[in-house]
Amino acid sequence: MSNRVDGVAVRKLSRLRRAARRPILAAMPVLLAAVTISACGSASGTSSASGAGSGAASGGSHGLTTLKISAVPFYSNMALALGQKVGIFAHYGLKVELETSSNVNVTLADLHSGESQLGFATTPLVLNADEKGQNVKCVAPMGPANVANPSFPQNAVIVAKNSTITSLKQLEGKTVALNQLAGSNQLYLDIGVTKAGGNPANLKLATVPFADMASALKHGTVQAAFAVPPFIKAGEKAGETRVLADLDSVTSPNTQDCYVATSDYISGHQSVINRFVQAQDQSILYAKAHPSEALAQVGAVSGLSAAAAAATVPPKLVLTDDLAPGSMISYQNLMIQAKALNGSPLTADKVAYVAPSTPMTKLLFDEGGKFTGS
Repeated sequence: MSNRVDGVAVRKLSRLRRAARRPILAAMPVLLAAVTISACGSASGTSSASGAGSGAASGGSHGLTTLKISAVPFYSNMALALGQKVGIFAHYGLKVELETSSNVNVTLADLHSGESQLGFATTPLVLNADEKGQNVKCVAPMGPANVANPSFPQNAVIVAKNSTITSLKQLEGKTVALNQLAGSNQLYLDIGVTKAGGNPANLKLATVPFADMASALKHGTVQAAFAVPPFIKAGEKAGETRVLADLDSVTSPNTQDCYVATSDYISGHQSVINRFVQAQDQSILYAKAHPSEALAQVGAVSGLSAAAAAATVPPKLVLTDDLAPGSMISYQNLMIQAKALNGSPLTADKVAYVAPSTPMTKLLFDEGGKFTGS
């Protein structure tokens, strides 16, 4: 099995990414060329702008506390973007800013350096980080539930159109492309191969950007690749690749990703975190009540064109405002079976922070984003 991602390399990559960092919502035209979709100092939570230069949460317009959120461009950020647009976060005294990250490992480095206060992370990397003592917790759901939909696969192993490979078991001894090692995609791949009767230890793994996977398959550099939208459909449409296996069902319905923060930031800024979680919960409920508005945010947070979004994002998403920490424990058990964790026992409160009054069940904002609750 290939070596895991080296921590020093991750930190160096983080510094390089920050040098060219720009807000997601303001820089979408260049994102797909620079960032592919997929992986400690605490910040000040005051509404004062002082300390912002050192990675602190800064005061925005009208005294709002600005929270920088390191995230891989992905459609699941749409509820947060919609909540920011209609003023839900402002009601809770917050302004959220999505900033680009190349993968989740870089996001975790950003959190510990204080570059960002919150970040998007996949459950496997949160659990791995916890096991290694990095002390990060899931604090809020992103919205879309982890429901498998064969018409819109979000995680798929693809092969060249004319490949003779017909099952995941046949990947033994073959070279398989991954965007990054030791992340959720490698976990899904390992579990899928195991369920197919193969031994994932016999796979040869290569790191290849998602955008380059179809070319690598065409030229025989790799024999299979773990792809995500929009590259799954794009390869099929071009007649270059076909889906060997849709692996969404491997982890459905367990919590697959979330917004995370370090334990230090949570303990030092509990009021900010509580308000963020409540605002995100309300944003998810608002997105559920206004699905067309939510889908309209997909392009802004993912960089997908309208056509690509229609081809890769389910038109009827299942949204949930439940962080489901118990589901993360189920995920942990799955990872232990796949030997992706060493088996150290975790408790729900160790991997997740559940804010008071959440999850919420009632939307407190009207169609214009005006607060209607008590």
